This record gives sequence, C-alpha cells and structure tokens, in this order.
Amino acid sequence: MRMPDHLRTAAWLALLVLGITLSAIQLNGDTPHPGQRAHAGHDHDHGDHHKPQRLFSWEPEEAQSLTLRTADGRQEKFLRHGDEWRGPAPSGKDASLDPSTYLGLLSQARKDREFALGTETLESFGLAPALVTIRVENGAGNVLADLSVGVRTPDGFGRYVRMATETSVLIVPNYQFEAVIKALNLDI
Repeated sequence: MRMPDHLRTAAWLALLVLGITLSAIQLNGDTPHPGQRAHAGHDHDHGDHHKPQRLFSWEPEEAQSLTLRTADGRQEKFLRHGDEWRGPAPSGKDASLDPSTYLGLLSQARKDREFALGTETLESFGLAPALVTIRVENGAGNVLADLSVGVRTPDGFGRYVRMATETSVLIVPNYQFEAVIKALNLDI
C-alpha cells in the first residue's frame, strides 16, 4: 500500500522543520555535544578569544604619517595633506604604495598567534634588525602603530612581527605586508 502524495509531502516538511529547529538549537549551544551530558567534562568554550584578534584600535582616517624603514637604513615617509598622501616617488617598476589603501588594510590587521620569546632569538625571526619597520602616527604625533616585520613563517602564510609596546612575538598574515615589501623592492 502506497502512502498518498500529500502525506509524504507533509511528513517530509515535518522532518525538514524538525531538522532546522534542532540545528538552530545546537548552534545556540543549548544542547550538549553527542555522547556528552550538558557541560559535563566540557572544559573549554567556543568564544571569540580563539579567533584572530585585531592588533589596532585606530581607523585609517586618523593616520597622518606612514614611515617605512628597512634593515639597511633606507626610509620612505608618506604624509597626509587633506585627503591626499604625498611621499617618495616610486622607484623600480613594481614599487608603488597607496598609503590610503595600505593603511585601510593595516588598521584591520589581526594576529594569528602570539608567543613569548623563548630560546629562539630575534635574529632567527628576522626581527633584530627588523627587515621592515612600519610606523604610523596621527596628526598630534601620537604613535598608532610601531611594528617590526620579520621573515615569513615556515608555512609561508605568516610573518613574525613584534610591536614596540609588546614583549612577545606575533604571527600576522603575510598579505598584510606584501604591498610594503613590493614597494620597497625587498626580496624577502
């Protein structure tokens, strides 16, 4: 005996609604993980502290100067005049940096990991001396960002970074620094 089409459709819709409801409840954390009582033995949470954390609390419009310094002492400085940025003329075929665009990216930079300086030396991370130092100041001369950028991490996706105000080493995604490295014609 075959079930009528309208009953099959109703049963399918009921199962769909039940599945959506159970998924919503699980996403809200109201149910325990499978095979586990609610919160029993669950010694970690799934909060925001496991997500990459933003390095800076300033917005790009606050920046009035951007200074880039290389390990060999070369320095390039960009200054904001109204809505425009002025800086050194590009050198080399690929060397050009739009400070406004770059500061928009840098202001949103996030750290992937952080660790205390242990037996490793700053030299091994390319931080003593730093391959590139990036300094951003506001109109009053207050420092918004002062960071040393080192070599790439072994996986190639991050770079070792040390902020002037921190004692630990950070790993920040490499894409945050590609424009600066390209503009300075560095092969690192």
